[in-house]
Amino acid sequence: MRTGRWIGIIAVLLAAAVFGPFALPAPATAPLRIVVPQETDVILAVEARQDGRIVTYTIHFDNIGRTVVPAVDLFDRFPAGSTFLGDPQDVVDGVWNDTFRDVLVGPHSVTLAVRLNGSVADGDRVVNLVTMEYVNGLQSVVKTYEHEFRASFPSSPSIPETPAIPALPVWLLAVPPLVAGGGVTAAYAMYRRMRRPKIEQVFLMHRSGMLIRHWAVSASPVRDIDILSAMFVILKEFVRDSFREKKGGLSEMQFGDSRMLLAEGNNSILATVVSGGRMNGLPGQIQAAVDDFEGRNVGPLQDWTGQLDVLDGAGDVIDNLVRGRYGHLRRAT
Repeated sequence: MRTGRWIGIIAVLLAAAVFGPFALPAPATAPLRIVVPQETDVILAVEARQDGRIVTYTIHFDNIGRTVVPAVDLFDRFPAGSTFLGDPQDVVDGVWNDTFRDVLVGPHSVTLAVRLNGSVADGDRVVNLVTMEYVNGLQSVVKTYEHEFRASFPSSPSIPETPAIPALPVWLLAVPPLVAGGGVTAAYAMYRRMRRPKIEQVFLMHRSGMLIRHWAVSASPVRDIDILSAMFVILKEFVRDSFREKKGGLSEMQFGDSRMLLAEGNNSILATVVSGGRMNGLPGQIQAAVDDFEGRNVGPLQDWTGQLDVLDGAGDVIDNLVRGRYGHLRRAT
């Protein structure tokens, strides 16, 4: 009996030596549980800015673990119809590659620029695929980030400002009620349009927490990369907890002035950042979109290991969602 007691005390002291001092737990029936933060974890995210035919990509690889990462390999497959504005020797078969050594804990980034050729027209999809590889312990980790936006080439060099609405002249106040009523109706219609939901970003994720595809309404999806990193951390935890507890259905989070609506399938989650006061059935359309994606990928999603080329229709599903093509399929909400 005494031998068992001393063995327990020695075990606690050894744990304190390895993990640092901690308070001895009060006697309880529940076993002692020590949670150790993950040693190595690197978040991958991509920003893009378009200035005419020039697109600048900033690849963020933030070390949020506890230790230095010996090496991080980055691979960037540039968009079709683009030319790298750097050393051509850094690009092989359209893929740029570099290795970063001894990556300390904290934020890190590299910026690359490409020129969109004349084959890229206004409104065309511009897709950039970044792959990151590093070693966590004895396990090789591979993460991918597919950034997409639609090319925009305005006819004028700068976007004109929206002219201010002039104040109503005094004589207009004497307009007959019928005409004035028409003005009120037009103003109310404009107010309703402003209140319609606007999809700003879309995240399609696997149940493992890996990102399948990200879409943003413009070439610069977020101004603060810390916000995007926080979204990824929260989404990863939500995805894992959701599938572990098998919640299913629709969920909602608040991000400042925007809302994040999440629709769950059997093996994936579709998360959308939405602004606007009215949802107008959008939650049901998001659920219909994730159901469509899963219907196209029943087999591959079961044991998906991160290979994007085995999944079908991710871009089409997101494009159909942001264009409102699931409106006739939406569920009651």
